Amino acid sequence: MSTLFIPNSINLHKIEEEFTPFNKYKRDKALIVIAAVNTMYPLSNGEFSEYTSVSSDDMRAKGVKDFPLYRKYLMKAGVIYTNGSYSYQKDDRYTRMYKITEKYRYSDCEYVKLTSKSLTKKLKAYEKVSMSQIKLQPFLWSTFKSITIDYEAAHKYAKESNAIKVIEWNKLTNEQKAHEDYKHKHPMYSLNHDIRTIEEINDKRFRFSLGKNSGRLNTQVTNMSKGLRKFLRINGMTLAEVDIKSSQPYLSILLFNEDWYLGNRDNKLGTNRKATFSNCTRHNDMINSDVRDYIETILDGEFYERLMKITGIKDRGEAKLAALTIMFSDNEQSWKHKRLFKKTFPTVVKRFEEIKTSHHRDFAILLQSMESFVMLTRVTNRIANEYPYIKLISIHDSFLCQPEYAKIVQMIMEEELTNFVGVEPITTINLLTNKTK
Repeated sequence: MSTLFIPNSINLHKIEEEFTPFNKYKRDKALIVIAAVNTMYPLSNGEFSEYTSVSSDDMRAKGVKDFPLYRKYLMKAGVIYTNGSYSYQKDDRYTRMYKITEKYRYSDCEYVKLTSKSLTKKLKAYEKVSMSQIKLQPFLWSTFKSITIDYEAAHKYAKESNAIKVIEWNKLTNEQKAHEDYKHKHPMYSLNHDIRTIEEINDKRFRFSLGKNSGRLNTQVTNMSKGLRKFLRINGMTLAEVDIKSSQPYLSILLFNEDWYLGNRDNKLGTNRKATFSNCTRHNDMINSDVRDYIETILDGEFYERLMKITGIKDRGEAKLAALTIMFSDNEQSWKHKRLFKKTFPTVVKRFEEIKTSHHRDFAILLQSMESFVMLTRVTNRIANEYPYIKLISIHDSFLCQPEYAKIVQMIMEEELTNFVGVEPITTINLLTNKTK
């Protein structure tokens, strides 16, 4: 029987007594809708979006053809809510955004089994079709078959690490908890996400999706809390992570290379340069001292330290979040740290703003497209052909692998990134272990 991840505070028996269901109502279908709305993934800044897009097409594919009736019923019963906003999907279609209401949103979640054999079959068929649409390289898929997780230790870590977040959360006033800066940081979001990730990996119920614009591969491993990675195993062994230092700033160096705009570099990236860069001025910016300073800072491995010095930020983690805002926020957004960065690197920021003229998301999508092209195409293909015995797990700008092969993965990453960007990156190897000294 299929299982669905549901807040344990939602008692459909009690809700159905209080709110009379419509004709032909099926509890299993209501559970499918609730589970879809309850699907939450962390954002790039570690926070969680309260709203999730749920399409009628997906609901029909899962066996809920009368989704509008269930949506109306669950909203009337105070289980789900929509503010009327929409999310762009594909083929110029938009889907409405929903969330679990505050009454149920902050409770522990648990797996609930479906009793309907026909709906269970529908869900399995839906998952199979979704998987078949992802053109995942067999080499990467073979690694997922070997992945396990230290179940007990991972559960213990998730509960202990999130207990600390609960203590910090309880120190906030009610006004602070409701504020925009805090409301997406409720500790139950991260705890439930961690538990769901652990359970799915343990049961080998892997999910894959490719970013429709960026080409990024998204899995439970890419979406899991960073602290949980040390509990992953391949053939029972702990892993190593090979990472690009300051990956987004590093990839942005290519934007100051004349050959990139002329299409002379052998990158074969599926990006429409004419459309993406139609707002850019001529590209002989390498003569500008601030561009040279920017590139040298990245290649010295001091980008975030330099940003901290420029802005006065004291914490490196906060500096990383600030860099995302500086690079990818709307051009109209005026922010102290952004102004200080622009004062130091005016030509660099000008180039960023030119790329974001049509939409501020264009810049992030461009860099992510570069990253996924190099990592998922060039690096992965080389390792598959030259070292097929290496088990490789993609995490966007890094790979997990067996520790004894980390140096090989690092070498190929550096070679392919250098060929693509034109300058050598700084990469690091980190051995992942949950053993205490």
